[in-house]
Amino acid sequence: MNWRSTGITATRTVPPTPRGRRELRARVTQDIYAQRCQQARAVAEQALIAQLGTHVTGPLPKQLVAGNYFAEQRQFNLRMQANKVNFDQYLKVQGQTVEEFRAWLHAEAERKLRSRMGLLLVAQREGFGQRKSRWRTSLPTGTQSGTGSTPSLPTTAAAG
Repeated sequence: MNWRSTGITATRTVPPTPRGRRELRARVTQDIYAQRCQQARAVAEQALIAQLGTHVTGPLPKQLVAGNYFAEQRQFNLRMQANKVNFDQYLKVQGQTVEEFRAWLHAEAERKLRSRMGLLLVAQREGFGQRKSRWRTSLPTGTQSGTGSTPSLPTTAAAG
C-alpha cells in the first residue's frame, strides 16, 4: 500500500534520549510551576477581595442583598448537585441545623456583596472604567467615624 497516496502518515515511536527526557522533565516542571503560581495568585487575589468586605460599611439595599442571597443559594445548590450530595447529608456532616445554615449563607452572601462593592470602590478611586456606561455610580468620600474615614457603599442607579 502506498502511504503517500492515502494521506496517512505513519509515526514510529522512538525511545527518548537522555537529553530528550531532561528537556521534557524541565518543560513539564516549568509548566507545573507556572500553573501553581497562577493558582496561588488567584487565591491571593480572592483573599484580598474578601478582606475588602470587612472594610466596607453602610447599609445595603434590601433588593441587592436579597438578590445576592438567592444567587449564593443557587451556587450552593449547583455545587451540591455536582458533588451528588443532598442537603440533609450536608447538614449532618457540617453539624448544622437549617436555621444555622441559613444564617451562615446570609452572612456569606452579605460578605461577598460587600467585597464586590469594595472592589468597585477601589476601581473607581483608581480611575478604572471612567468611560460612560449604562450604570451611574456616585462615590462618597466616606463617613467620619471615631477612628477616621471608613468607605461607605456607592449608590447604584440605572441611567436609562
